[in-house]
Amino acid sequence: MQCDEEELCTKENIENIRNWMNTLTGSGFLTLNKDDTSGIATVCLVNPSKRNALDAPMMSQFSHVVDELKEWQKGKAVILYGSNGFFCSGMDLQLAKYLKDDINKSKLMAVLMRDTLLRLKQLPLLSVAFVEGRALGGGAELTTACDFRVLLRNAAIGFVHSKMGITSAFGAGARLVQLIGTTKTLEYAASGKLIQAEEAIEIGFANIIVQDINEVKEWVTNRIVHSSKSIGIIKSVVYN
Repeated sequence: MQCDEEELCTKENIENIRNWMNTLTGSGFLTLNKDDTSGIATVCLVNPSKRNALDAPMMSQFSHVVDELKEWQKGKAVILYGSNGFFCSGMDLQLAKYLKDDINKSKLMAVLMRDTLLRLKQLPLLSVAFVEGRALGGGAELTTACDFRVLLRNAAIGFVHSKMGITSAFGAGARLVQLIGTTKTLEYAASGKLIQAEEAIEIGFANIIVQDINEVKEWVTNRIVHSSKSIGIIKSVVYN
């Protein structure tokens, strides 16, 4: 499978990448629950033995989940979180080793995830990353694609790519600059320092510290009192 610049994000190419990644080994999956009454969906990353690391089939499924959310007529918001009290530890190490020596396949993975997170950002729904435990590497990148970041007090975010001699693959660099500015982005990206919950609030990365997901849903509910159509329009105005 080749990946020329002009065809990277065509619908056909994205579908080909999804299908290819779905053939690779992986133990994780995502759950999607949509509540038509509240208008709130939840997406859970489930790969507990690997701290919810993203394997190839999970990345493929994530792309399809975003498709489904885009078509949800009664939707107003989506909450992204991880199972077993841990958000996401980044890319699955087995997948990372598989991609390490193949630049083209690495590019295909990056193309799919950048496309998925861009479309997540563009959804006509308010998106919330609910972080328990840690969000590391690619997991930290996921949080930047959401409109809001809501943390437990024990949570920490780590853009730890530099510690492994790599850079962000999912396009988080520019999004992080928009959230906290150039200087802070350079500081956290270069050092790999964990951003604790209180600090995340202070620097404007996170919105609020909560006790559990029920409090997250209450916080979200207070922000989606108007119609789904109006929320979609607001998102379009803000980001376009």
